Amino acid sequence: MQRLAEAQRYYAEGMAFCERRELRFNTRCLRGAQADTLLLLGQWDEAAYLCEEVLAIPGVSPSNQLYPTRVLATILGRRGDPDARNLLDRALALAGGIDVPAWVAQARAVRAEVLWLAGKPDRAAAEARAAYDQVAGLIDPWRAGSLAIWLSRLQAQTEFPGGLPEPYALEIAGDRQGAAQAWERLGRPYDAALVWVMSSDEAGLRSAVKTLDDLGARATAAVARRRMKDLGMTAIPRGPRRATRADPAGLTAREREVLALLTEGLPDREISQRLFISERTVHHHVSAILAKIGVSSRTAAAREAVRMGISA
Repeated sequence: MQRLAEAQRYYAEGMAFCERRELRFNTRCLRGAQADTLLLLGQWDEAAYLCEEVLAIPGVSPSNQLYPTRVLATILGRRGDPDARNLLDRALALAGGIDVPAWVAQARAVRAEVLWLAGKPDRAAAEARAAYDQVAGLIDPWRAGSLAIWLSRLQAQTEFPGGLPEPYALEIAGDRQGAAQAWERLGRPYDAALVWVMSSDEAGLRSAVKTLDDLGARATAAVARRRMKDLGMTAIPRGPRRATRADPAGLTAREREVLALLTEGLPDREISQRLFISERTVHHHVSAILAKIGVSSRTAAAREAVRMGISA
């Protein structure tokens, strides 16, 4: 239903329930699905953390590997990391082996996007076409839309059956402003930015580049900048320098949020409730924070946060 922010509370409650009862398979399923939601919300560092946590479990089942593999591949592909290709191959193999049409659609939609980012539009269109023809009648409208939109963007198909979700339908109809606003209402910043990347709208492209830089989507931002250059636009933003992209203490965005709540003296359970993540994930974040800023206690971390100007 794309009520993504609301879903976060249920993921936290579900994982807490499963962890207390040592329902490992269910916990891993929830982590993978939550990572997918975090991906859509633009919380990529947290999504990648959950994916790596699940994939590091010895003997984790193929079904539990699928979501984390695809989500991590998506993030790496948008950031221009060459490791994305192997992960995407693995995600498609897992989806095909389990033979769930929705999972095949998701894997192929990401492969189409990454091929487009690599400057291979014909192969991207073929990827989307292969999946759309195979599973379009077997999947929900959101997943069908994720394939249809690439066929539309790459001019591989112009007519689609009704029933596509609003953001996809609006973009296919040529209403980029309406499509971007629809994605923003859903809390999906990357999708809102992507609407403008293939446009000729200068204001839209500049807005998209800023969002993509903020997300660290270097590969997609590079495509947007090339588009601006090809259109003859001037004063194209160069993007963040390496020194300004990195947090001085090496903290991720989520770790900064956890550190800010440590200044209030909150225990892990209350932090998990505030951020809609599991207590175990909070514990991992706290351990990482202590190691990165070189302290041995939560109290010392809170003092260091104040010195760094981090507060709730």
